[in-house]
Amino acid sequence: ADVVALGFEPACFDLVTARLLFQHLAEPDRAASELARMLRPGGYAFVFDVDDGLSATYPPAEGPLAALEEAFVTWQASYGGDRRIGRKLTSLLSGAGLSIERVIVVPQAEHGRSDPGDPARAVTAARLRAAAPGIAAAGILSGNELERLVAAYELSPVLEQCRIECQVAVLARRPPEAT
Repeated sequence: ADVVALGFEPACFDLVTARLLFQHLAEPDRAASELARMLRPGGYAFVFDVDDGLSATYPPAEGPLAALEEAFVTWQASYGGDRRIGRKLTSLLSGAGLSIERVIVVPQAEHGRSDPGDPARAVTAARLRAAAPGIAAAGILSGNELERLVAAYELSPVLEQCRIECQVAVLARRPPEAT
């Protein structure tokens, strides 16, 4: 469904949620308005999304992985996506007429080791290959160049990194109707 025109009657839900959605939207303000439109007075919206500006990795990615990460972020931005949307959620929801009840930063941290051939690399490679048509269509990398980088990443030496990532969770409420 189209998040800016879901087709539900106004004020038909007590709770609406959006998880990791807003980062992909060219017009997140329209989506926030649609969520607010569907809430009954006193109803809640729960929105959870990324904010790469609150994240850190050490040592930073290098070589093929760095090029692939940059291509993916550039592609997402090319269609209006925003990897720093988390910090904007309260303004978007407030602008749609909702009151902000709570904001939580959800941290995750891990020290990981990635070996050639391990399942985590296979998942990352599959995700990048799935994005290849969009990345190529946006003129960021050719399909052949992306495949070359993915293959090099799959065979690259052991990677050890500390990754600290944060997402932002916002609970907002449609004001109750005056009595």
